[in-house]
Formats: sequence, structure tokens, C-alpha cells
Amino acid sequence: MNETPEVKPQPSTSETTAPQGLAEAVATLQVQLQATLILLIMITGALNIYLLRQYVALRKDVAVLEPQVGQMMAVYDKVTIPLARTFLGQLTEFARQHPDFQPILNRYQVQVIPGTGALPASAPAATGSAPPTASPQR
Repeated sequence: MNETPEVKPQPSTSETTAPQGLAEAVATLQVQLQATLILLIMITGALNIYLLRQYVALRKDVAVLEPQVGQMMAVYDKVTIPLARTFLGQLTEFARQHPDFQPILNRYQVQVIPGTGALPASAPAATGSAPPTASPQR
């Protein structure tokens, strides 16, 4: 009952100029956004040019190294693989003559075709077991 009516303040001059200030703030933000976008485009372009130069340089390096790698692969196929097969064949033959050596071959999953003493042409993948790890020597 004893309520007093609230007095509403009169609009000041700053509130009447608020739309003008907001328009200026929006215009400033638009300029800043445009400048930021232009800088972003420039940085992206510079990064793309850098990556393109790196790509070209790497392609030239690959072209130079490709013949050398081909020669190394040929030597590996012609020399290293037959030596490794011969060595593993000798190990399996040794394991036949010395049965106490067979657990070592089993540990490293060296498989021998019975009767020939040679390794299989393609060694089957190990099923469900992790590759052997080196144990510390004492």
C-alpha cells in the first residue's frame, strides 16, 4: 500500500548517440576482420609456396637416389638373401646333428622343411605370438 512509484531516469545524451557509436564499433570490427582475413590468406599462400618448394626439392632428391637404391636392392636380392638362406640351412643341419641346439632354432622360429634341410621359400607368419625380445646378458 505504501509503495512509491519508481522514478524513471530521463534518457541522457549518451544514450541517444549510442546507435551512432555502435555503428562505428561495427565498422571498426569489420575492418579488423577483413585485415585478419587478408593476413590469413597471405600466410596460407606463403606456407603453400614453401611446401611446394619442399616437394620439388624432395622429388629431385628421389630422382637422384632412385638408381642407387635400385642397385642396393639388386645386391641384396642377389647376394644377401642367398647368404642368409645358406647360413640358416647350415644352422638347421647343425641342429639335426646336435639336438640340444634345436630349442634355440625353435625360440627364433626357424622352420625347416623335413627331408631337404632347406628353408621354406616363404616363411609363414607367426600366429599369435610376439617377436622374441633380446634378454639381457650377464
